[in-house]
This record gives sequence, structure tokens and C-alpha cells, in this order.
Amino acid sequence: MASGNTKQVVLITGCAKGGIGHEYCYFFAERGYQVFASDVQPLESMSSLLEHGIHVLQIDITSEESVREGVEAVMKQAGRIDVLINNAGIGLMAPLAEVPMAQVRRIFEVNVFGGLSLVQAVVPHMVSAGGGRIINVSSMLGRIALPWIGPYCATKAAIFSLSDTLRVELKPFNIDVITVTPASVRSNIYKVFASSLQHNNNKEWSLYKGFEAAMLKMAGTMGIPESTPAAVFAKKVLEEKPSLHL
Repeated sequence: MASGNTKQVVLITGCAKGGIGHEYCYFFAERGYQVFASDVQPLESMSSLLEHGIHVLQIDITSEESVREGVEAVMKQAGRIDVLINNAGIGLMAPLAEVPMAQVRRIFEVNVFGGLSLVQAVVPHMVSAGGGRIINVSSMLGRIALPWIGPYCATKAAIFSLSDTLRVELKPFNIDVITVTPASVRSNIYKVFASSLQHNNNKEWSLYKGFEAAMLKMAGTMGIPESTPAAVFAKKVLEEKPSLHL
């Protein structure tokens, strides 16, 4: 374990280039944090972070073993984890009445259970250190559900509930739990929606074949140029919410 480390340490998930997590890394690094960026994608997807002194890890948050190994690697190198940002997530566009259940389970594994797995792995270290911050990234779609992306909306709603419970349960240990709620932000998630729609199109549906044009139109309007760029969103949120960092 590293000793004498005076820098605050932040572990961020979902940090592949093109997403909000990638931009969070720059913000915390600029403010003197020791930043550990992680993603399920190969390390090359985060290579641009290295020149800013940011450490990169490959963590599959759906694997408890991978999560445990990732947290242990951070603890071995930095000796502490002061802030955890659960940002990783995937999208899914399909009608709820016909979407394959395997895909529904998969999106919950990543968006909900993966984040909770990180919480369970990190909290003991925060308790030992006397406190910390957990930041869970949800979405406005967890409050206002839309058609065709029901599984995604449901996962983001679950994050609100889990965060509200964790906020109370972890308060005695001086661990703050904060929920970030993006609206329309230009990031890779919208490409994932479109890709999932193309993957499902004409393969599993029977009731909703006549709705494909409407789904395609909706997919095309998500992440429009007028959306807030990921870098602008990350900077705005973290600058105006001092409680997000120690």
C-alpha cells in the first residue's frame, strides 16, 4: 500500500473517450486529485488521459472479481479512495413488451448492479479512512420515462432509489452520497441507443414492426448538436456543486 499520499484519490468508471466520465477525469486532475479512470473497454480507449498523469484501469463492473481487483489495484498504488464516481452505463432502445429479457438483465447488470458492486467494494476503505464521497450518475430519464427506452429509464430510476437509501445508511460513517442528473448531453450513449436499435430491428419484434420508423426518428434526435457537450456539462456540474469533491 502506498504511504504518505496526501492527494485526494478519485476512482471513476465509464471513462472511454467521448463520454462524460472522460471529462470528469480532466476536471479532477486539474484540481490536484490523483485520478484513476476505468472502463470495460481496452486501455487504448483512455490513452489520451495518460499524458495528464491520470491512471487507467480496465474494470468490468459486471464482474465482482474484476471490481475487487480494480479496487485493490487503486488501494495498492494510492492507499486510499476518497471519491467514487459511478458513471458507467449502457443504453438500450426497444419496446418493453418485446425486448428480449436477456438484454433487460444485461442493462440492469451494468447500470445498476455494477455500480452497487463498486460501492460495496469501496465503502469499507472509506469507513476505515473516516469518510468519503460516492457520486452516482443517473439521468432525467429516471424521472421522466420515454417510450422505446424503457429499460434504460428503469435503470436510471433505480439509481435514484439506491442513492437515497445509501445516503441515509452511510451518513453515520461520514460518507456522502450524491446523485448527478444529466439531461440532454452529447456523449457516446446515444450511439449505443442507435446501435441497439439496429441490432434488434427485424430480429425479435412482431407487434412493433410498424413502429420502427418512429423509433429510428427518436434515435436520430437524441444527442443532437444542440445538446450540451460532455466537457461543458462535466465542468459546469463540478464547478457549481462543490459537494461533489472534497
